[in-house]
Amino acid sequence: MKPRQSLCALFVAAWLAATCAGAAGAAPMSASTLIYPLWNGTRVNDSIPTPPGTWFGQYYDNMFLQGQPDVAREDAAIDFDWGDGSPDPRISADYFSVRWTRSLWLGTGTWRFTTTTDDGVRLWVDNIVVVNQWHDQPAATYMADVPLKAGYHSIIVEYFDLNGAALARLSYQLWRDSCENCLPAIQAGPWLGQYYDNMLLEGDPSVTRDDAAINFDWDQGAPDPRISQDWFSARWTRNLWLSTGTWRFTTTTDDGVRLWVDNTLLVDEWHEQPAMTYSADVLLGAGYHAIRMEYFDSQGYAVARLSVELVNAPCTNCPGPWSGQYYDNMLPQGGPDVARTDAALDFDWDNGSPDPRIPKDFFSARWTQTAHFDAGIYRFHAIADDGVRLYVDGQVVIDEWGNNPGAELTSDVKLRAGNHAVKVEYYEYAYDARIKVWWEKLD
Repeated sequence: MKPRQSLCALFVAAWLAATCAGAAGAAPMSASTLIYPLWNGTRVNDSIPTPPGTWFGQYYDNMFLQGQPDVAREDAAIDFDWGDGSPDPRISADYFSVRWTRSLWLGTGTWRFTTTTDDGVRLWVDNIVVVNQWHDQPAATYMADVPLKAGYHSIIVEYFDLNGAALARLSYQLWRDSCENCLPAIQAGPWLGQYYDNMLLEGDPSVTRDDAAINFDWDQGAPDPRISQDWFSARWTRNLWLSTGTWRFTTTTDDGVRLWVDNTLLVDEWHEQPAMTYSADVLLGAGYHAIRMEYFDSQGYAVARLSVELVNAPCTNCPGPWSGQYYDNMLPQGGPDVARTDAALDFDWDNGSPDPRIPKDFFSARWTQTAHFDAGIYRFHAIADDGVRLYVDGQVVIDEWGNNPGAELTSDVKLRAGNHAVKVEYYEYAYDARIKVWWEKLD
């Protein structure tokens, strides 16, 4: 590692010391192995073929995986030695971070996952942290032996580089071809239902079972004799094969519900309520997608339903759904007052507001998505009343952050084939409120 030469480095060192308690903050061994005995699961269909896949890499020009990624791309493997350089011209040579995600088909057995990084690393297998070494360090290797049931398993790797050399590697191999207390794969068949005799999904589930569908109306009863009729919760997980297109996920619950698709939170209505329906439209590529739904019942009636339908077939180079964050102020900063999925950026609120929780004037919003583009030149369009900024891969391509009457703005951008991060920021000053963003391929 190069010597720290700036106040930034001193701040980072203090931050690392404050956030890395316990094992994560200890001086690493040159190699360490952890063994995770995990609970028995249900049988999965191990005849399902492995879809083609790569690691989805999200690269951030900061050490904290904060904000939208500055670069989003597919990586064939996590096997990088950048030396004193950076992973991409849009990323600094120091003080950057990366998150890689992938769904891997692994046979039954104990699998050894090995990381080698300079500097910090965290590794999750099916949402369980098996390596947690989030601190400044020279190149160090860590190993975790994880007993797994045959099937698809969600793998997440997070990494940061402080300064000097930058190195990130992950390998995995079957260490033993059998295991006790295997962690079940995320289901590719029925839903894996875990039911808790409390409202908080706390502790070990009181009931674990296969559910053919999430389509329950328990009235004023309980899902199982071992579960109370009130004050209970449930979590369902499954891998679904979905073709390319825009998919609509619809929940109906009494009471609270949260829904994730590929670790992205789409529905977040975790509160008491009568039977309410929420929908989120998501543009997905063909392949397996990890779905997770969480639910709680307070008292009285208990309803939990989820449906999935294809809204439309794929549209080449068309904008997909947006992750929207709405703020009760004119600067899109801090925690949003409303977070939701918007199928398109084409709103004319006139003298109204986007949500009852947002005022009709002096509000702002931020929308993000990672969209796939063919190689070519694209014309990005924006119509806003009032301010608008549009970013592609972290670069501002439209910047009209002022009170505007709604004139159309355009910018031509040359893009390589692949995934690109698109972000739109908007504020409304007073009176009419309008925002529309779209793009077209020119060649």
